Amino acid sequence: MVTIPEKTVIHQKITIRHNGVDYQGWEHRKESFDENSELDGQPIKLICDLSTTPDVEGSHYGICRVVKEGVD
Repeated sequence: MVTIPEKTVIHQKITIRHNGVDYQGWEHRKESFDENSELDGQPIKLICDLSTTPDVEGSHYGICRVVKEGVD
């Protein structure tokens, strides 16, 4: 019998549809069921600009950017 090691991988994806166009807002993979583990315990607060080209920010990809704690 072969044992396959278990590893949790959660794929998160936010797609924004506006005027018939899909925008990749947020894509992230995390390895924990812990709440807010995407940003080391901080709640996810995003700002998304449809005119932005999707890009990597830290371990996240898309047009949405993380709003830093204490910034609105």
